[in-house]
Parts: sequence; C-alpha cells; structure tokens
Amino acid sequence: MKGAIVEIGVARGLTTRFIAEHILRSGYEDQMIYAIDTFSSFVEEHIDYEISARKKPSGAIEGFGYNDYRVWSRNFAGFPFVKAIQADCARFDYARLAPLKVVFLDVDLYIPTKKVLPKLYENLAPGGAILVDDVQDNNRFDGAYQAYMEFCRERSIKTGGYRQSLRPAPQELTVRRAWRIFNHLG
Repeated sequence: MKGAIVEIGVARGLTTRFIAEHILRSGYEDQMIYAIDTFSSFVEEHIDYEISARKKPSGAIEGFGYNDYRVWSRNFAGFPFVKAIQADCARFDYARLAPLKVVFLDVDLYIPTKKVLPKLYENLAPGGAILVDDVQDNNRFDGAYQAYMEFCRERSIKTGGYRQSLRPAPQELTVRRAWRIFNHLG
C-alpha cells in the first residue's frame, strides 16, 4: 500500500523509534515517517480550553515541556526516512503528506484531536488506518476520548472493539496487534 506513516504527538520518540527500527530491519527504507509535534509542550489555547470549558485542573494538563526539536532531530539522524515537522497539529495541512497509510494520533487534548481527526480522515489512503491514543473516559487526558467519540458519532462510525472492551488491554496483545499492522505495510 502506498502512503505516508505519520505520528502526531511524538514526545520523546519511543513509538517513532519502534516504527523506524521495524522499517529499517524490514528493508522498507523508502517508506517515509513524518513525526509532527510542537516540540515544546501543549499549545496554550488548547490548555486554556481544557481548564475553562472541560474543567480540568491546571496542573493536570501540563506536560511534555522537556521536548526539544533539535535534540529530537539529532536522535533520529541515523534514520534519513524519518522527518520531524515542528508544527501545531491542529493547523497543519495533512494534504501535503497524503495519502496517509497509517497515522498514530497521540495529542491527548480535546481541541487538537477534534480538529485533526477530520483532516486525517479526508487524506487517508484506501485501506489505511488511524490509531488514536488515550481513547479512555474519565482520566486527565480524556479530551481525546471526547473528540474521538464525537467524530465517530458525526460520521456514523461504529465504536468499540478490543481496546474499549478489554480495559486495560494486555500489553502483549497491544504489541502483537501493532506488529501485525507493521508487517503488512510494505
């Protein structure tokens, strides 16, 4: 299947590293991975919305300030097929990377998840997949859950599946599922 692999919300790059190592070992080095992040924590307006509209305590929403674009990029210098893009994911034009084969969306908060999901969906390759992290209600980052559920409801997309029915999902099952996805990327 042709298309880009995109990770949105990369933090320290552990998922990016997993994908890059798999691609390298599998010989798919012509496959680009785009890693999109502010590389400076959450966008202020997104934090403000969580606090004012969603009533989250201010200390519970902060995080990821350790991220640094130069350090992150230097850590991936040995992977020329990984391209870091420093941007607010809610404002990024995903058509520039289309078609999208596999997308990992891990931005935690309501506004970026709500704004990004339709853009990803519009640019998804036939047979492609969007994987959304933090789709779990009643936790500090449940904005992703709310936005995901609204997105699915607006498009009559059925929700559920093993991640929602097996809380918490066994780590071994999660890794095996991810490995199966990556074994079919070529």
